[in-house]
Amino acid sequence: MYLGFAVVYHLTTSWKDVSVWVNYARWEESQKKFEHARSVWERTLEVDYRNYTLWLKYADMEMKNKFINHARNVWEHAVSLLHKVDQLWLKYIHMEEMLGNVAGARQIFERWMQWHPDHQGWRSYIKFELRYNEIDLARKIYERPVQCHPKADAWIHYAKFKLKNREIARARNCYERAVDKLADDEEAEQLFVAFAEFEERCKETERARCIYKIALDHIPKGRAEEVYKKFVAFEKQYGDKEGINDAIVGKRRFQYEDELRKNSLNCDIGFDYIRLEESVGVKDKVRDLYERAISSVPPAEEKR
Repeated sequence: MYLGFAVVYHLTTSWKDVSVWVNYARWEESQKKFEHARSVWERTLEVDYRNYTLWLKYADMEMKNKFINHARNVWEHAVSLLHKVDQLWLKYIHMEEMLGNVAGARQIFERWMQWHPDHQGWRSYIKFELRYNEIDLARKIYERPVQCHPKADAWIHYAKFKLKNREIARARNCYERAVDKLADDEEAEQLFVAFAEFEERCKETERARCIYKIALDHIPKGRAEEVYKKFVAFEKQYGDKEGINDAIVGKRRFQYEDELRKNSLNCDIGFDYIRLEESVGVKDKVRDLYERAISSVPPAEEKR
């Protein structure tokens, strides 16, 4: 009895040391005093309920000792308080799935998705449905993250899913929808490259070439480096001599523009750029470059 009072006294005087509470709860568990253990876990969470690892350990005790309904209560309390902690939702779902309660696991996923988790959370839901060969349900889920998190990566992942299921037209439509929404986004370069590579895999080289050209016309020069690299490699593989030359010239234009963007007074680069345009005979471009060069020259200091 003295030992018990000593432990309680130590807990009240060292309440910030969570490890003491955890050790106490585990000791009660080892004594098969599960009600006592639960009491300690509950008091521990009163000290620091934001520490999600405590919820994991508490629920693990209940599951390990086959108190499934108690474990459910722990998970329910945890996700209601810490709904942004993905690991809590995933562990809760994993328990239900291991129990064969697929419908229950799906309901938990749906509740989780109402909080709009990041892409990884949505993908966990999609993988769950695919494990049970629920292709149509997975397809419906894919539509949702591209609406609440409209990023290039989400659209590309969705299109690849359709391609994997041999839905070529639907995959193309997915890329087209993405381009309509994200053509001006900072991630547009990644999206255009993925779209072009998709068409290349489908043996639609003219479509791929068109996408590269649209991307190069649309994306600011400062963000188009990867597109230029991919386009040059594409033309070397599929293009004729003229197409290869055009791609190489385009890449050099990009490099010159990038250098002038960093230093508009770099005369050497400016004249190299002008000579490039003279060599390909683009007169309007040559004239424009001369005008830019003139306007960039700082005014000469007046002699006194």
